[in-house]
Amino acid sequence: MNDIAAYRKIFDQKEGQRILVQKTIKEKQKELRKVTAKLDHAEEARAIIYSVAQKTQETLVLNIETIVTTAIKSVFGEGGYEFKVDFNIKRNRTEADMYFTKNGFRYNPMSGSGYGVVDVASFALRIVALELSSPNVRKLLIIDEPFKNLSDEFHDLAGQMIREISENLDIQFIIVTHVKGIADNAHKVFNVHKIGKFSNVKEA
Repeated sequence: MNDIAAYRKIFDQKEGQRILVQKTIKEKQKELRKVTAKLDHAEEARAIIYSVAQKTQETLVLNIETIVTTAIKSVFGEGGYEFKVDFNIKRNRTEADMYFTKNGFRYNPMSGSGYGVVDVASFALRIVALELSSPNVRKLLIIDEPFKNLSDEFHDLAGQMIREISENLDIQFIIVTHVKGIADNAHKVFNVHKIGKFSNVKEA
């Protein structure tokens, strides 16, 4: 009889443990469902963020390519180069691969095209950088000899391009240049002459 009582006691203990384990399992299953739901929401949020980032990047690429290509074509004509940029993730960082295209061929800006084209593209990229970095401040660019590699025949067109950008985008340019075509299209021109150790500045 004592054995039966002992076994009954052990059975009751084990039954209590079983009930406790079942209760714990149910609680953990409930927690797991919550965590799984959170993970699902996190995955959905990540997918949405990625989609928005992709759309934003595509819009950014389109804007950059359009602005730079327009600048190039305004100087060199419709048969000129087109500017392209690809964003790639390398070493967990986003890098921009910039290049020119023409007649279906791809060109390295620094070796596959004239430096005059690079000057115009660089000028346009400065405008893009200004628009992206400081949208709410006064737009001012100070540039030293931006078109030093540009052939004489394109100087006047480059000057017209600068003037149009200034007026359309409300950007003030202060440009140091010896290029007459640039100066001829400026709103104001100041001549600087060095006399000994001093510089004499006079409005033209």
